Amino acid sequence: MDKKNKQRIIILVFIVLWVISLVVNIEGSLSKSGTAESIVPISKLPLRDHLILIRVIWPNIATVVCIILFPLIFVPLFMKIKNKIWFKYKNGYIDIPPDFFAPKKFVRRAIYVFLLTMGLSATILALGYIRAIDFLPPDEKAYWVETIGITNPLYITDVFLEIAAIIYPFAIGLWAIGWAIEDSGLMHYKLPKGKDKILYEIEPVHLKYMNIIKGYAGISAVVYFIAFINFYLTHKVPFHLVTGAIAIIPLFTLATWIPAYLVYTIFLKKFMIKFLRKNIKEIGTITEEQIVVK
Repeated sequence: MDKKNKQRIIILVFIVLWVISLVVNIEGSLSKSGTAESIVPISKLPLRDHLILIRVIWPNIATVVCIILFPLIFVPLFMKIKNKIWFKYKNGYIDIPPDFFAPKKFVRRAIYVFLLTMGLSATILALGYIRAIDFLPPDEKAYWVETIGITNPLYITDVFLEIAAIIYPFAIGLWAIGWAIEDSGLMHYKLPKGKDKILYEIEPVHLKYMNIIKGYAGISAVVYFIAFINFYLTHKVPFHLVTGAIAIIPLFTLATWIPAYLVYTIFLKKFMIKFLRKNIKEIGTITEEQIVVK
């Protein structure tokens, strides 16, 4: 199977996942017949309207907005900060056409989006900016507190999915900053002058940004999953809710990004690459013969 066919299959799989996620969320929102008119404290909306807004409308629109605005605003800001910190380095770019749908890159980006979404959601909840209990209408709150005995519904599928849906576009935007730098081929380098023998370096600029985000996403997601597992081991939660949490949350976060990512690829090719490379010189290819003393 050639490269293009592999990419088409991956895109098709994610589009199917997105459609499934959309159908599941709409069906789940409309199926709340018994509590559909119950008012959700955090949004002051009936549950049915609340779920449609939070799970369907907001993530699918906000991801497109964030994946464009975040690189547009924060990449120039990041480059200015980088130039202040690494002031001895010169900027350049390598003119390599970005391969947005290379299988490994595409899947890796999707997974990191998922991890950062989980990490940011858990962090914001831990800081107390959002209370998980406020996402439950009175009837459902009474069920979890009185019947199941859970006073903090942080890891209940419905609740955490809604919180993740709110945070999700911002996770996409944060990653898009690094993607834009990477896909634009931005580099920086520090070379010795003349015959001076000093340590020198040339590297992609996106590594400076990505390493910070990857470290946070990885650590915070691990902490979340440990707490998640502990929650279901220490509470008598119905088994179908456990399996729902395991399946639905990754499905939602991995699938919902595909429309925004397609918009991102068009935006980057049409505008962002030229914008980021403005006033920066192209760097030629360096071969082993040029850097190895024989």
